[in-house]
Amino acid sequence: MKIKLAVLDKEQSYLERISTSLGHKYNDKLEIYCFTDMQKAVENVIKNNIDVFFASFSYEIDTSVLPERCGFAYLVDTKDVDLYNGERAVCKFQKLENIHNCIIDIYTDKNDIKLSTPIMSSDMPVYVFTSAVGGCGTSVAASAFSISLAKEGKKVIYLNLEKFGNTSFYFDGEGQYDLRDILIAIKSGKSNISMKLESMVKKDKTNVSFISSPQKSLDIATLTAADIKSLIELFKTSGAFDCVVIDIDFEVSDKITSLFNLSHAVILVSDASEKATYKIQRAYEAVSMSVNPENAAFLDRIVIFYNRVKNSLQSSINIPNVRTIGASPEYNNANVNDIIRKMVEVNAFKDLLTL
Repeated sequence: MKIKLAVLDKEQSYLERISTSLGHKYNDKLEIYCFTDMQKAVENVIKNNIDVFFASFSYEIDTSVLPERCGFAYLVDTKDVDLYNGERAVCKFQKLENIHNCIIDIYTDKNDIKLSTPIMSSDMPVYVFTSAVGGCGTSVAASAFSISLAKEGKKVIYLNLEKFGNTSFYFDGEGQYDLRDILIAIKSGKSNISMKLESMVKKDKTNVSFISSPQKSLDIATLTAADIKSLIELFKTSGAFDCVVIDIDFEVSDKITSLFNLSHAVILVSDASEKATYKIQRAYEAVSMSVNPENAAFLDRIVIFYNRVKNSLQSSINIPNVRTIGASPEYNNANVNDIIRKMVEVNAFKDLLTL
C-alpha cells in the first residue's frame, strides 16, 4: 500500500523537482499528485482519497472541506516555522529523507492503519554495551561498534539508555522526536507504530540510526524491563533494522538481566587496570548469582572488550567461560569523534562482528 500525496504549489519547477525526486527514491511508498490550481487540488484530494496534502503557504486552504483522514500541512520556506495559519508547517527546502519522514508522521497521526511491512526474524542481534567501571569509554566503544556495523552494510540503530547519557555526544541528525515520544507512541497502542517509527528515528552521516535521549533523565531512570522489551520488539517488527546496539548503565536488577536475556552479546567494557579488573569480576559474580539457572542463559553470551589500554593488557580478567573479544589503545589528546574514528579505522571490533 502506498501513501497518496498531493502537492499544491505555484512553482511548476518545484513540483517537477519534488515529484521526480520523491518518486525516484520512494517509488514503492508514495503515489504523488501535483497541482498549481487550488480548486483542482482540493477536488482531487476528495475524489482520489488523498492521504496527505501539502499546500504552499501562498494559498489559503479551507481544511474543513478535506476528508477527516487526510493529513494536511503548509509548505513554507524556512525550517524554523512549525505552524502556519494554525496548521502544521513543513519546510519545502530540506533533505528528501526529512520530507518523507514528515509525510509518514502526518499520515500516521491521522490513520491507525497497520501497513504491510517486512517482519524481522526474532533472532535480530541485540548488542548490549555496559560496564561496572566508570570512565572506561563504554559509550565511545558502543558508538564505534555501531559505525563498524554500518560500514559492514548493516542497518543498525543505536540506543543510549544511560541515566545521564546523551546520544548527541556521538551522533547527529535532523528530527524533532526523542525516546520519550517513542515510548508514549508505543503505550498508545496504535497499530501503525512500526511505520511511525521511521519518522521518529534520526540518522547520522555514518548511516547509524539513533533515537535522541529524552530531555529529562527521569524518563530513562523510570524505564522498566517491559519498556525496553517493547522497544526491542518494535525494532524487530518494523523491518527497518538489522541489529540494535544498546548502551546502558550496569546494575544488578531484573531490568538488566531481562535485557541481557534478550541480547545476542553482552559486552563488558574494561580498561584492563587492576582496579577495573576487580570491578568487572565482582560485577559478573553479582549478576550471575542474582538469577535463577533457568534465566541465566545470557551468561554464555558475555564477553570482555578492553578499551583505553595504555601499553598492553596489564592484567586479564579471569572469569571461566568469558572471553576477550577485542581491545583498543588509549588515544591521548584526542576528542571523542577522533577516538571513535580511529577505533573504526583499526577494526577494533573485528572479532565482535563475527559473533
